Amino acid sequence: MGIPELIRSQEHFRDYKIVVYQGLGCDDIMYEGQIDSFKHLNLLYDDVERHYHVITNLTAAMARK
Repeated sequence: MGIPELIRSQEHFRDYKIVVYQGLGCDDIMYEGQIDSFKHLNLLYDDVERHYHVITNLTAAMARK
């Protein structure tokens, strides 16, 4: 799934702001949906496996870096 597919997913899930991180840094954002919502779907992109992992606790994930 690339950026065009993320945009289509964001259009479908309008209740959630999709944010995709390339790494475990707050500034490593690969994609950020343009939805104004307090609900977020945070994903971590694994470029080796070409897979997205759901980040269930963003604070804990960022602390692991």
